[in-house]
Amino acid sequence: MICLLCSTPFTTRTWNQLVFGKGDVICRECREKFIPTNGNSERSYFYQTPFENALDSLTCMFIYDEWMKQYFHRYKKLGDYALHQVFSGHFRHFYPCVPVPIFNGSENDKTFSPVEALLVPQHIVHLLEKTTPIKQSQRTLYQRLHSSNPFSWTGTEKIPSRIVLVDDIYTTGMTLHQAALLLKENGVREVHGVCLAETLSKKV
Repeated sequence: MICLLCSTPFTTRTWNQLVFGKGDVICRECREKFIPTNGNSERSYFYQTPFENALDSLTCMFIYDEWMKQYFHRYKKLGDYALHQVFSGHFRHFYPCVPVPIFNGSENDKTFSPVEALLVPQHIVHLLEKTTPIKQSQRTLYQRLHSSNPFSWTGTEKIPSRIVLVDDIYTTGMTLHQAALLLKENGVREVHGVCLAETLSKKV
């Protein structure tokens, strides 16, 4: 096989490959450069705010460092859809899943949703829509904490009592908490957040 990240030929000898014909899509050297998180991902500035209990749990898988930043540049910025395979296996046991939506405006249109591509299609439930093109990365933490909720409710079918809310990058956590709060306000009892990568906590 050819590594999707470094283009180096490599071989894998795994049970999945032998039985199902499925092996890793990147070489071991590239895989080992992704650093798992180690510690509490919660942000203390949500305490004693309406967002304090929006999430019942939070799981961030990897650290958003320079290597992960390069991955996201190719995957999201350059639109290399094949790179969803690098981490999709980490999400296949989560269901039902609500992906944090992207804004469907003109200059923000993408050929695919980077978050949805990580998930098993049969596990996805669409309950939210993003109503503004403004990106959280363009705001300070203070602006994020005092901004209106950028999501609207679109659920029309039976609402699951337990939801896994999925996003790609957890920075301040505002996006995930705003989406989770809206899910709770519309009848979802449990919301468990899952993010692929986590940055360091930002200060106000």
